[in-house]
Amino acid sequence: MISKEEYQGYKQSSVFQEAQGQALEVIEALAAELVNKTTPDVHREQYVRGFIRGLLTMIEWKPDQFTEDVGKAEVLDNEEIED
Repeated sequence: MISKEEYQGYKQSSVFQEAQGQALEVIEALAAELVNKTTPDVHREQYVRGFIRGLLTMIEWKPDQFTEDVGKAEVLDNEEIED
């Protein structure tokens, strides 16, 4: 788990910004390939769609929970048990 501060630092880092920019360029090129195809190739199209989904997942990744929220969740769970 990471803290909110670490996550924000990761998203603002030059390394992430560069990777995001490169991924978006690849996505654009692959999307253009799908749109401009003249002959169908089902296997290639499925591969390209899956690859695009993977890149988008990487770019849009967000942790389910931050370290700051773990203590709060435990407190809420304990309060529910006592009631």
